[in-house]
Amino acid sequence: MNRVFEWMNDPNTRARVLSFAWATMMFLNIASSAFAQGGDLGGAMSNLAKLLVDALIALAALLLAIGFATNFVTGMAETIAGRPMGLSSTWVRLGGILIAFVGAIFTIQIANTIIDTLAAYKSSDAIHLP
Repeated sequence: MNRVFEWMNDPNTRARVLSFAWATMMFLNIASSAFAQGGDLGGAMSNLAKLLVDALIALAALLLAIGFATNFVTGMAETIAGRPMGLSSTWVRLGGILIAFVGAIFTIQIANTIIDTLAAYKSSDAIHLP
C-alpha cells in the first residue's frame, strides 16, 4: 500500500499513469464506436481509419488557424512599428492559409471517399505468387 502513495506523490509518475489511462480509454472508445458502426471487422477498420484521418485533418486545420492568428498579429505589429511591408506579407500569407484551409475541408471528404472505395473493393482474382 505504501508504494501506491509513493507514485501518487511523484508528479511525473502520476502524470504518466494518468496519461496512459486516458490514452487507453480513448483507444477503447474509438474502437468500440468503430465496431458499433460497421458490424464486422472490415467495416470497423474502415470506420476507425476514417476517425483517425478526420482527427488528423482537423488538427491540421487548427494549426492553420493558429498560423493565421499569429501572422495577422505579426503584420499588425510590424505596421505599427513602421514597416508596411509586413502587412503586405501578412495578406499574402493569409491568402495561402485560406487556400490551405479550404483544401483541408475538402480533404476530409476525399479521404473518406478513398477509404470507402478501398473497403468496398473485392478482388475477383486469386493471388498469384511467383
